[in-house]
Amino acid sequence: MTGERERVNGTGRGPTAVLLSPRPAVVAAARRVGARTVVVAPGPPVPSDREGAERRVPADWRDHRRLVGAVGRLEAVRRGHARVFGFDPAAALAAARANEALSLPGTPAAAVTALMDKAALRARSNALHAARPVSFVRCGRAALLPFLAGLIGFPCVVKPRAGALGEGVRLLAGPAGVATAVRDYPEVTDLLVQEYLEGPELAVEAVSRGGRHRILGWTRRIPGPGTATTATGYDLPVALAAGTAEAVRALVRGVLDLAGHRDGPSHTEVVLTPHGPRLVEAHASPEPRSSSSCSASPTAPTCSPSPSPPDWACPTRCTTCAPPTPGCGTWTSRPAPASSGPTGDWQPPAPCRGWSGCGWRSRRARRYAGPRPARCTTPTSSPPPRRRSP
Repeated sequence: MTGERERVNGTGRGPTAVLLSPRPAVVAAARRVGARTVVVAPGPPVPSDREGAERRVPADWRDHRRLVGAVGRLEAVRRGHARVFGFDPAAALAAARANEALSLPGTPAAAVTALMDKAALRARSNALHAARPVSFVRCGRAALLPFLAGLIGFPCVVKPRAGALGEGVRLLAGPAGVATAVRDYPEVTDLLVQEYLEGPELAVEAVSRGGRHRILGWTRRIPGPGTATTATGYDLPVALAAGTAEAVRALVRGVLDLAGHRDGPSHTEVVLTPHGPRLVEAHASPEPRSSSSCSASPTAPTCSPSPSPPDWACPTRCTTCAPPTPGCGTWTSRPAPASSGPTGDWQPPAPCRGWSGCGWRSRRARRYAGPRPARCTTPTSSPPPRRRSP
């Protein structure tokens, strides 16, 4: 009991999570599950240091040699009892390269790079639905955009081949917008022109361990006005039909398998088209604007969603099997209707080990003050005692 209590309270000497410029909620989540936290960040101290990080290593993690040199001196790293984590595409790639150089567990850097290459990922994902692939073409010169956009057909989407977080994405509704796009992009460039996928867009969060991918859940993207390519928020929870939910899970797992992603968190954007779910993009890191989960790995524990506002809603803690977490209590989004289907494929084991529900909120999410989930009960394997006959 003492060891378990130390692990939960973060007082024991558990695995070490080396976090690259994390947000405070990430550090708090890592400590809450018993991980020792080391923050690597350039420049002066950051707010993460005030959230309980046990050690801070000042280093520019964007420089691979500096990162490996700074982290390699840690005792936990030398013993192989640590792992480096990144929480946006650039940090995820730096973390993967550092883990490989230091012989630490984690997804190979080649897999992270494969997820960042939108053209290669589109070609691979089309193999998952060969009967109705997504039309796309690469563009190396901005002057070719009018011809290639007409070849794909309007509306179409133009995006950088290696962009992230909606950077440089443009929706072309017709020929009138092509001339503006030609002026906005560099003359020599590396773009992807693809058909516009019409339908609701989901953001799917997953965590992988040893090549097995567990879908944690998804939210529905709230699109911006007009032809905006950015989201104004996310709806949670999202009820999908059983067949649609299974198709989304199969697509996400197939994309991660094709890219070679084996360990850690991932964020995949999917559009529910009339022909089935289709990939938008995927990253080997959680959604940086609304996520704070770490990954499951042989040496680093899973970091559950953080209850810190404004990004993560507060999961309710099972009061029977584990002590409540300060600040937890209710969801901060709309409750699912009674007939709604699952929003993920994870179910609490028996007996329950802690979180009984989780999700992230957007600024448009509303606080739900409904009843708390029912307390979990531990089933017994022994039959009830027989009554003696008088």
